[in-house]
Amino acid sequence: MIRYTPSKATELEAISVQAYVYEDYATVAALNLLQPDTSDMLKLYQTLESINESVSFVRFVYDAKNNVIYSRADIPYVADASFGQMVERCVYLTARVVDEHYNDLTALKQ
Repeated sequence: MIRYTPSKATELEAISVQAYVYEDYATVAALNLLQPDTSDMLKLYQTLESINESVSFVRFVYDAKNNVIYSRADIPYVADASFGQMVERCVYLTARVVDEHYNDLTALKQ
């Protein structure tokens, strides 16, 4: 886990990003970013879709069971590459994407 100090997400003190590394892939996630207002589900999904269209590998996801939005990126294992460096870079980029788009997500806050 890393804690990234945001420069744009003014409501956050830090962005925590975890890496879960398995034998054949890794998942990088910033969990529990915020609890959205679910009274207008169409708005929620349209906002997430709009944000996701503007980023390349990180996805913002709504978890209906826990009523939270989180970010996620999956990294496949590549034998001839430096997998550890790829994961480390993805952790940093995930934190940066969360920082850049968190203010857009706050429009969905309860």
